[in-house]
Amino acid sequence: MNADILKNIAHTYGTPSYIFNVDELESRLNTIKQILGEGIDVLYAMKANPFLVPVMSRLGMRFEVCSPGEFAICENEHVNMQDIVLSGVNKERADIEHVMDDCGGVGIYTVESVRHFQLLASMAEKRSTVIHVLLRVTSGNQFGLDPLFSCFQSYPQYWLKSEDGSVEYGSIQPETKTALENISKLYADGVIDPETLVRSDSKEPLLAGKVGIFFGPWWCAYTFADTTLSGSADWRAYFTPLSEDGKYYTHMAEPTTQYVVASKDCKNPEAAFKIINYLVANEQKWVEEGVTSTEMGTGDFYPLYNTYDNADEIEKSYEALTKYLAGDISMDDVDFSTHKLLKNDMEAVTKLKKKPYDDFSLKYWNLDSDLAKTNLPRLVAIMVGDAPLVNEEYVPVYNAYNGQTETMEAKWANLKKMEEETFAKIIMGKADISEFDTFVENWKNQGGDQILKEINDELSK
Repeated sequence: MNADILKNIAHTYGTPSYIFNVDELESRLNTIKQILGEGIDVLYAMKANPFLVPVMSRLGMRFEVCSPGEFAICENEHVNMQDIVLSGVNKERADIEHVMDDCGGVGIYTVESVRHFQLLASMAEKRSTVIHVLLRVTSGNQFGLDPLFSCFQSYPQYWLKSEDGSVEYGSIQPETKTALENISKLYADGVIDPETLVRSDSKEPLLAGKVGIFFGPWWCAYTFADTTLSGSADWRAYFTPLSEDGKYYTHMAEPTTQYVVASKDCKNPEAAFKIINYLVANEQKWVEEGVTSTEMGTGDFYPLYNTYDNADEIEKSYEALTKYLAGDISMDDVDFSTHKLLKNDMEAVTKLKKKPYDDFSLKYWNLDSDLAKTNLPRLVAIMVGDAPLVNEEYVPVYNAYNGQTETMEAKWANLKKMEEETFAKIIMGKADISEFDTFVENWKNQGGDQILKEINDELSK
C-alpha cells in the first residue's frame, strides 16, 4: 500500500488504525473457492474480525457464528439469517428461542453435545419446523483425565522407559488398573462430569459455568476467553491432584508435529536445514523491518520454514512480565530477537494491568480497554496459567517412542479402539475393573507384544 496513504490515515485517524485491502481480500477468496471447487461452502469466522461483516456480505460469504455476541453483530449488520451457521458450545435455550422466534431461524445449527441435540430437537418440534444441523466431531480431550491417571503414576497411550531400559506401554501397566478403579469411583460419586467421555466438546460445561475444576494446559485461557472478558469467571491454575509422594507428575507434549525430510537421493541435504536455521534466526528482524509479521509468519513465504519457539518461551515471558510490572527491569533490558511476542506483551500489560501488580484477579485488569479482547486472554494465560510451571516443582514424563512400526501400521487402529472402549466402560461403571486384565491379555495377543518387540529392537540399534 502507498506509504503516503498510510501516513494520511495515521494523521487523520490516529494509531493503531485497521486497514483492509478489500480487492486483495476478494481475490484471495475467489482463489480459495476455485481450489475447493463446487459443492464446498467457505464460511467467514465471525470471531476473526467483525469489522469485515459488511464486506463479506457483499462478497456473498456465509458466516460461522460462535456466540450470542457475534450473533448480535450479524443482526445489527442485517446479515441474511440463512447465511449463518450457528455454532459454539454456549447456546442456551433463551439464545435459540431468540434466533427461532425473533429472527426466523438460521441456515444451519451445529450440535455440540447430547444436550445441544436434545435442546434443538425439542425446540424445533415445539415449533413444527425442520432445521438443518451439523454434528461437531472432536476428540474432546483438551480437558481430559490425564492428571487423574498421572497422580497414580499411570500414563495411558505413552511409551515408557522401564528400569532395565526397555520400553513398555503405559496403558497396560498395573498403575493404570489402579487409576481406572479410582476414577470410576469418582465418576460414580458424581464428581466427574457424567458426559465427559461422550461430550463432543468438552468446553461446553466450562463456558456455561457448570464446573468448578477442569484440567487444561497453560494456554487454555484462550479457550475460556469469553468468561474472562465478561468478568464472569476468575480462574486460577494449580498443580493438582498430587501423587502419594506429594509430587505432580505430568505428560509432556510431543516435541514437534512438523518435519522436514530430505530424500536419500538429495545431493545436498544439509542445505535444507541451513535454510531453516537461517529463517528462524532472522524471523524477528524481518518482523521489525515489515517483511513479514507476527500474524503472517515466515512459513507463509518459505516452504522449508518450520514453526519454532523456545521450549521455555512462556516461562521466560512470565518472568519478564512480572519483573517489568515490579519495576525491576525495563524494555531496554530484554532481548526481543529471541522472543518475538514479548515486546507486544510488555506494551499491553502496562495498559491492561491495574495495581497491585502481583494480584491477577480479574478485578485488577482493565476489562473495558480496547486491548482487552486481543491481548488479555494471552496475558491471563501467561500470568495465571503458567504461574505453577514457574513457581512450583513438577515431574515431567516424556514419551519414549514417537515412531511407527510395521505392526502398528496394520493393527494400531484396532488396538486403540479396544483400549478406549474398555477404559470408557470401566470408568462409566459399564464394566467391572476385572475387564482390564482381559484387555491387557487381548492387547498383547492381538499385536501389542509384537509392537513392543519392534520398538525395542529399533531403539536398541
